[in-house]
Amino acid sequence: MQLRTFLFLVATVLSSTLLGQNLAGVWEGSFLLNASKKQKMSVRVELMETDGEYIGIVSSRGFDKNTAFGCDYLVGGRMYDGKISLTRKQVMRGVAMSKTDCAFFEELYLTVTKNNTATQLTGRWYWRGDAFDSFTAVKTDSVISEFTKDEIGDYIQELYKEFEERNILLKPENRLYQKVSELEVDGSDILLEFSSVDKGKPDSISVLFNGDLIANDHDLSKRPLRVRLKELSPGVNDIIVISQSIAQNKLKIRLLLKQGEITNEYMLEPGYIRNSLLLLKRKEN
Repeated sequence: MQLRTFLFLVATVLSSTLLGQNLAGVWEGSFLLNASKKQKMSVRVELMETDGEYIGIVSSRGFDKNTAFGCDYLVGGRMYDGKISLTRKQVMRGVAMSKTDCAFFEELYLTVTKNNTATQLTGRWYWRGDAFDSFTAVKTDSVISEFTKDEIGDYIQELYKEFEERNILLKPENRLYQKVSELEVDGSDILLEFSSVDKGKPDSISVLFNGDLIANDHDLSKRPLRVRLKELSPGVNDIIVISQSIAQNKLKIRLLLKQGEITNEYMLEPGYIRNSLLLLKRKEN
């Protein structure tokens, strides 16, 4: 499995962003196999999206002598100007077909045919060697099935388990997010104090608050990191702790969160594969 495969999956599973032309949801369409009117292939496409990045399951089915056949694929791609190439990342299964035969499918190239509505698609179903069949589809649902969500989630976990076993250092933006806690707070100032559990080791971290960098490459082996948060936004606020260590694949960090007379303590383990995530939900006044 290639390292670059689906590094954008993390954000895709964690959240969903609505854009002007959003393809997230369920699409149903068809194409004529090898342009033959005798063999119509039905296709179901289920997609998740974040910031223009898509991942999903494409299922094709046909019938021959009352026997169903086809393939299920895990696909992904990025949308540009209403166009997207959903490339095959993995053959999930074959129905009355071998995975080897299923692998002749390369990508599904799609174009939105109605500006800003994203309810109809046209495109090409590409086979190995650049041969293709014309494809059309309509949107039938805005939410994908729980089964598809589970399949995508399982694939991601397998992928990152392999990364962890191989001790691969991922870029911070490509790491999973390990949720530490969700804490209800009020609107007053919050003091964060980060310290290293393993004294003397180069435990360097960066910290983001609601996407803004509030501490950059701070070496905890030299001194603890103290940050004061002011004016929390209504709703959910997030703190992301990123390991900047190259020597250690996983850090052990103590976080003290103080608000007024209340102190909460957390143990964080950011590393090569995971960032630590803490959610602060501000109480309604």
